[in-house]
Amino acid sequence: MSFSSIFGTSSYSEGLQLTYPLHSPKEPNALRIGILGAAKVAPYAMIDAARSHPGVIIEAGPDGFCGIAARDQERAKAFAAKHGIPRVFASYQELVDDPNIDAVYIPLSIIILSNVALYTDLLRPPCPGLHYEWTMKSLRAGKHVLVEKPVANTAEEAASMFALAKEKNLVLLEGLHYRFHPANQTIRALLESGTIGKITGADAELALPALTVLEKSFLSNYDAGGGAVMALGCYPIHLLRYVLGADPVDILKIAVNPFAHDPRADRSMRAVFELPNDVTASIYCDLNMPKRSILGPTPFFRYLPRFPSMTIKIFGEEGEIYMNNFLCPSNYHTIYVTKNDKTESIKAYTGEQLSKEMKGDATWSTFRYQLEAFVDKVRGRTPQTWITPEDSITNMQVIDDLYENSGLGKRPTSDLLGKL
Repeated sequence: MSFSSIFGTSSYSEGLQLTYPLHSPKEPNALRIGILGAAKVAPYAMIDAARSHPGVIIEAGPDGFCGIAARDQERAKAFAAKHGIPRVFASYQELVDDPNIDAVYIPLSIIILSNVALYTDLLRPPCPGLHYEWTMKSLRAGKHVLVEKPVANTAEEAASMFALAKEKNLVLLEGLHYRFHPANQTIRALLESGTIGKITGADAELALPALTVLEKSFLSNYDAGGGAVMALGCYPIHLLRYVLGADPVDILKIAVNPFAHDPRADRSMRAVFELPNDVTASIYCDLNMPKRSILGPTPFFRYLPRFPSMTIKIFGEEGEIYMNNFLCPSNYHTIYVTKNDKTESIKAYTGEQLSKEMKGDATWSTFRYQLEAFVDKVRGRTPQTWITPEDSITNMQVIDDLYENSGLGKRPTSDLLGKL
């Protein structure tokens, strides 16, 4: 099985042509979304998803109003030409101020990867250094905002952003896309139904192999809001809080491996939390896992990078639940429920195990489910599921607490806090 078949590549869209049309007919009042930054994640997270959404316009439409802005004009022009985006704005501010744009998608990631990286753009997490500034400016301009995770550098920034969205009566959503897929909702439903009895513990991890991220990149830059917990750890932290339905009350243990060039930035972190009702839970995140192949320690194989690890395991008094690939379950996943010495495997691509009916089908990516919820919220409809402002702020607070307790210190708060 190839890497592209597992994670998707730049031809990811073509792989879906056999199952549903890439270009859905657009509604007359479709939401016109502008993109800030020619980020690698944008085609997966927004452009491909928008093509199949009748209520969203990204590409050239009858009015030609949508567009993209990037700091490098030539890069923006090439990106627009490749993806059929009709306009290239001269600056972020010009796009934000355009009255024809209804909403703004903010990936704003500038990530330098090794030339020998074996993994695809889909695994390259955004860097949040500019999220606060341009989310605030977009909201001030009257635009709804879908901003990539983590929503901000600190909980204080996040609280300010959501306060302004509330004041302006606008939608602001943090792009924790995994949450909108039925597979992760199925895990929560299984736990709520008491499938494995009283929960006693849980472990979640998201780790990338060695060579994925260069030592000196934005992801390892403290001043840009870099670090493993910011780039990756926000996912397993949020996943644990979501499926367990509880927030940490204490941090019991932290182990950190910093980057050599900047000891303020974490290459990896492992943490153990105390949760209510005598539950302990751990997270592990790593931007460069050591080169220890799953094929064993033989002289050749031990130098091969490992597969990404994207798993969660929940322990109960009556059994266990394990899931692989919680991050991108639309590509592949399996949920294993072990009880009474028997293991059942579950595939949950369409939410058939959920009591609440879901839109979509097995071809929908996590990003397509996320976009569906975003548009529903903007249009005044009730999304199938939603990440509330309080949820996003709490997740950032847990991240702040981890950094403070680790001795690294939380990421720097924007100089613009309170000025926008």
